[in-house]
Amino acid sequence: MGHMPKLVKDEGDYRVFEMEDGSKVKLQRDDDEFAIVATDLKTGNRIGTLEFSEIEAGDHHTPDYWKLVYAYLDKAGDRYKRSGLGREALKLWILSYGPAAVERDTGIPNSQGSHLTGDAPGFVAKMVEEKLLYYER
Repeated sequence: MGHMPKLVKDEGDYRVFEMEDGSKVKLQRDDDEFAIVATDLKTGNRIGTLEFSEIEAGDHHTPDYWKLVYAYLDKAGDRYKRSGLGREALKLWILSYGPAAVERDTGIPNSQGSHLTGDAPGFVAKMVEEKLLYYER
């Protein structure tokens, strides 16, 4: 399990975490792009993004909902993967927008343009288990 990111600053729309190696990462809510963006505070380099899309349910009985369509945290190398950062990004999203759905991993890219590849399916399964995401009906 290892070390979890330590929250050192909470400004509402962004949070700063100290990572195990001492580096600081900023998670920023982007309300134009509907995303949570992770940035290395020292270098200013983008580490990755969790992007969401608003899905219109298309019938009167089901409300529209948010869906996680893109998730990566390896732009600055692999050290941020499996670090707990993705979990914190989801928590920040949920605080702002509420829970997000995710499609079940069928192994085939689907028509709605989800790009959950690489480590993402494992991450998704874990986050659904922790009730931070839920599978689309």
